[in-house]
Amino acid sequence: MENGEIEVPYKPTIRISTPIYSSDNVYQGILSVNYLAQDILTTISKQYGDSSYSFVKPALINDKGYYLCNIDSNKNFGFMFQDKKDNTIAIDDLELWNEMKSKKTGYYENGREVSFFMNVNPLTTIGVKSEYDYSWFILYKFNLDDLPVVQKNTFFGMNNRELFMLLGIALLTLIIVIINYYSKKDKEELNILSKISENINEAVVITDNNTVITDVNNSFEKITGYRKEEVLGLKTRYFKSGKQSVEFYKDMWESIITRGYWSGELWDKRKDDFLYPKKLNIYSIRDNSKGDIIKYIGIFSDLTEHVEEQEYVEKLKNYNLKTNLPNENLTNRLINDIIKDNKNNFSLIYFSIENYNNILLKANNNNFIKELIKRTRTLLKGEDFIAQITKNNFVIGLSSCDSREEVGHFINKFFNENKKSFNIKKEEVFFNIKAGISVYPEDGVTSEELIINAYIALENVLNEKGNKYIYYKPNLKIKMEKEIKMDTMLRKAILNNELNVYYQPQVDIEKEKVVGAEVLLRWENEELGNVSPVAFIPLAEKTGEIIEIGYWLIERVFKDYSLMRDKIGTDFRISINISPLQFKDEKLVYKFKEYAQKYNVDFKNFEIEVTESIFMTNVDGVNDKLNKFKEIGLTVAIDDFGTGFSSLSYLKKLNVDKLKIDRSFIKNYPEKDGGEIAELVTDIAKKLKLKVITEGAETKEQVNYLKSIGCNLVQGYYYSRPLNKADFYKYISK
Repeated sequence: MENGEIEVPYKPTIRISTPIYSSDNVYQGILSVNYLAQDILTTISKQYGDSSYSFVKPALINDKGYYLCNIDSNKNFGFMFQDKKDNTIAIDDLELWNEMKSKKTGYYENGREVSFFMNVNPLTTIGVKSEYDYSWFILYKFNLDDLPVVQKNTFFGMNNRELFMLLGIALLTLIIVIINYYSKKDKEELNILSKISENINEAVVITDNNTVITDVNNSFEKITGYRKEEVLGLKTRYFKSGKQSVEFYKDMWESIITRGYWSGELWDKRKDDFLYPKKLNIYSIRDNSKGDIIKYIGIFSDLTEHVEEQEYVEKLKNYNLKTNLPNENLTNRLINDIIKDNKNNFSLIYFSIENYNNILLKANNNNFIKELIKRTRTLLKGEDFIAQITKNNFVIGLSSCDSREEVGHFINKFFNENKKSFNIKKEEVFFNIKAGISVYPEDGVTSEELIINAYIALENVLNEKGNKYIYYKPNLKIKMEKEIKMDTMLRKAILNNELNVYYQPQVDIEKEKVVGAEVLLRWENEELGNVSPVAFIPLAEKTGEIIEIGYWLIERVFKDYSLMRDKIGTDFRISINISPLQFKDEKLVYKFKEYAQKYNVDFKNFEIEVTESIFMTNVDGVNDKLNKFKEIGLTVAIDDFGTGFSSLSYLKKLNVDKLKIDRSFIKNYPEKDGGEIAELVTDIAKKLKLKVITEGAETKEQVNYLKSIGCNLVQGYYYSRPLNKADFYKYISK
């Protein structure tokens, strides 16, 4: 539809829609995929475009009787147009339409014209279950006088596999319909059918009522390797593979005798004794007068290629093709099989390569995983296995360890083995691995429970410094559930107006003057109460929500600035923390400019604080971005200096203005800390001509010490705790 009108030329569309949920089962919206139905119609038209098959008149009809595809294209999609509402098969041929609705599948004779029809459910055909009885009719019409001998190994041009799959057209069923039709006619006319059977890809075998073979076609010879004269007079059981049970054949013959046909897959034997799978349809032909079975007709195709495809699909379902390791699907089965074998001691190690992406950048491929697999396999015994769950997450299943102590020995060997370096392009590289461990049956009695609980342990250890692995404990699951709940609420925090901006004054202790403030984020939730930034900021970093929150914060601060502009001087700096994740966002500088223009902000009153962790991967790239901030007038401070990377070499390269000494280097002064690191950082800053500020000063004694070592900028509770906007205005007005 275009502006409420049907587009001309019209574009028939198939639309598939499904609701989308997040990993925590929160409804996100609806995904709709639109597929141009014209592609299907074009395919159908091509099949019958050749004049050799022009005697066939195909049609696709919906369950209301409207043509979706017809020889007369003017009749297509009549339901869409007011002036075409009469373009239905019910109006063209009511008796045929009634026959189609009552029988679903069959043929209808009107003089010399024969119609074959089949009801198909396109959703079922593609493996989709639906509560709606949604179906189409496929209709073929042909005149008996026009029926040609078919050549080129096709029948009615139906050699398009995609069309078969999509519409579920059973070509051979049509042949049987014609055979049934001709069985009522002059038997000489069956010669036409024999010519047809000689020129199709499927094998045809005809037997008497005792299953003795009386005729076969060319395709039978090609598929089985037997010549026609070799099999005439043989019974069909001669080709049995021995793979099917007596019950299988009993059910098959019961269907043939009671229903008149059987369809299924089985294994048979070629002339060279090679077993092959085939799709077989068997039909019984009865005498019209007595109703006795006089013949059987079998039509089959070789499924060897199909089975090979299925085996490939099966491998896709169960293995990572790049590493040939079991994937999550097969891992579940392996674990459950081990549990069924009454293994009393089974442990699962779920581990992750934290520096996977960094190694991948150096290697330009994932061949380095082979090194990890090789190392791990040297430690495995018996039914132990290693599997790959995602690109950088793996599972080790341990059946060979009879106690936690033995598991401990194994995990220590595992980490010691992977401490060893390996070379990529003549450069030494190390795996940075962390792991979570679950033990059967204490931590789960199914594969799902063991995998989930080991993963929960891994998620917890990923956030810890120093620890390489931890065992699952129930409190870890409670912690994660709380985290998931908190994440759900945090995603709504902006919408629910739960976030607030606080300002902590920064003071020049030499001049006793407020010269700036650090912006701090606070979250107050109705259910959770006041949530500590220590809890929700790392969570926002982990989920990526920090980017949206960060932009909300920048805009809110710029808006606040427009109200406090008159109360601050030109040398006053409002400092905004930028998370490592947000720093990588390409829109960051643009957003600063956008909000500055919106609120008439002077960048000279603003400073960004970045942590040392952003310099660890690409110092030059980081510096390029810092230069863009400097160009628009912002100053740059390195936050928490001394707690992270702390390489002095990058300080000389980076275009920064200030070092911020972490509160951990002053909070215990003078009782447990002599303040040496604070003094050292201050001296470094002076040598590099950088400003230096210390956060966390809480006592007069600490402030005096900082003044004595030349650190004159101080932020801490001694002067003020973080203040809301109104209180901060009052504070700077004094």
